[in-house]
Amino acid sequence: MMGVRRSVVRLSCARLLAAALACSCPAAAQAQLQLDEDFESGSLSGWQPSGNDTAAIVSSPVRAGSGAVHTHLGPTDPDPKRTEITAGTGGQLLYDQEYWIGFSVNVTRWDAPLPSWATLFQFHAVPGNEDWTCCAGRNPFTVTASGGRLGVAVITTGFSGSCGAIADTVWSEALQLSRWYDWVVRLKPSLTAGILEVWLDGTKLHSRTGGNVDPVDVCGVAQEPWVYLKIGIYKEYTNTAVEDAYFDEVRIYKGTQGYDLVRPGGAVPADGGTPADAGQADAGQADAGQADGGQADAAPGDAAAADAPGADAEPGDAAAPDAPGADAGPGDGPAADSAADATSTDGGRGHEALSGGCGCALARADAAGGCGLGLLLVVGSRWARRRRRPPQGSSAWRSRSQSTSGCPAGFW
Repeated sequence: MMGVRRSVVRLSCARLLAAALACSCPAAAQAQLQLDEDFESGSLSGWQPSGNDTAAIVSSPVRAGSGAVHTHLGPTDPDPKRTEITAGTGGQLLYDQEYWIGFSVNVTRWDAPLPSWATLFQFHAVPGNEDWTCCAGRNPFTVTASGGRLGVAVITTGFSGSCGAIADTVWSEALQLSRWYDWVVRLKPSLTAGILEVWLDGTKLHSRTGGNVDPVDVCGVAQEPWVYLKIGIYKEYTNTAVEDAYFDEVRIYKGTQGYDLVRPGGAVPADGGTPADAGQADAGQADAGQADGGQADAAPGDAAAADAPGADAEPGDAAAPDAPGADAGPGDGPAADSAADATSTDGGRGHEALSGGCGCALARADAAGGCGLGLLLVVGSRWARRRRRPPQGSSAWRSRSQSTSGCPAGFW
């Protein structure tokens, strides 16, 4: 009889722990994301406008869920060349740290005359001492829409010292309207030991290792050792056409093996699962598509093509600088690293298989002894997080997210 009771208890334990894993693991995986923006909240809190302050959350079209952000440019806008939003500290990438980035873009209108250069998604360099009177170097990664072609621009050549955020085009194809493009990027910005891999709709477009940031700004001063995220439309200054672009599923994970954690809407790679080489840059040329020879960053002599925040501001436009972190409080730094690498097991957002956040919770439960107490710790910790989690970006949030003791940072 005693043996039967023990078997029943063990079976019940297994079922209870499985249920606890099902409800608590997704929360732990999501907590590890440095930036997790699906625009479901209805608010752009934490994002700063650059150029026109007209970006808005809409219910259609969306890549997933019920929200996406819409950016628009037209000749009657106060700033006819730029409608972008800049992420806060969650969008900052430090030199010599590895990150995985996922996002979706849908361009629904791109009228003629087509801009000779335009950007949709940037990791922007920062000039030395954050002196935005001087142009920063080139971006380590840019999604462009120059001349009606969707493209990827990265640094492949030495720095010429001239203004211009768009680097060298390594891939392009004709831009298709009203289509969601799903991107995953692995980026380690570095002067010497960088890594860059780019996937579009599960197919690798480009892979490169080595230096992928410029060492100095246009004034010759060493750049700040980080880059920051901007999304939206920024284009040739003299172009007066109308453009509309939507963005969704924007995520950043700091760590290794993050493909499944950030990929938009479960965008499955061409091989049906996590790319076999998703953790290994191959230092080669573009794996898909052909470079188009590169779109010019601007017309000859058009130094204004630089994406230096504030440099192109209209008189009295100082209220909308696009210097990153302008809203950050004293001491605000980049988001804390996660202490564990995540491995996806669900083919979607990324549940962790007994590692990182969930593994930590289970390890603590097991050490405490007994299934009942373990389940209490797992489920109770999730309830406590919901009840006591401080607002993201607050000093309490930063303090807790930067903790390295016990569970990985962000597991609360």
